[in-house]
Amino acid sequence: MKSAALILKPSAALMLVPQDDVVLTAAQVTGVQDEVFGANAQVANIQEEDAGMQNEDVVMQNEVTGMQDEVSGANAQVANTQDEAVGMQNEDVGMQNEVTGF
Repeated sequence: MKSAALILKPSAALMLVPQDDVVLTAAQVTGVQDEVFGANAQVANIQEEDAGMQNEDVVMQNEVTGMQDEVSGANAQVANTQDEAVGMQNEDVGMQNEVTGF
């Protein structure tokens, strides 16, 4: 009894692929594309969130700048108060000199 061997060339092997498998592969490719589009949408959302956080950082920096301005203003008021206190001490010395002169 002789055995027979079937030898297929590459082009013949491709013809043996059922059409349903090819359709399934196309559906799988479409699914992968949808996943990629979904991932791109998530990246866009993350970028928008990052831009929003950067805007919040700018607002916070502006608030800090405002607070620094308020502190500078308070420091100026303290300096003026100290000048007034020195002036009052000088007036006290002048009054003491007048009293001593009498």
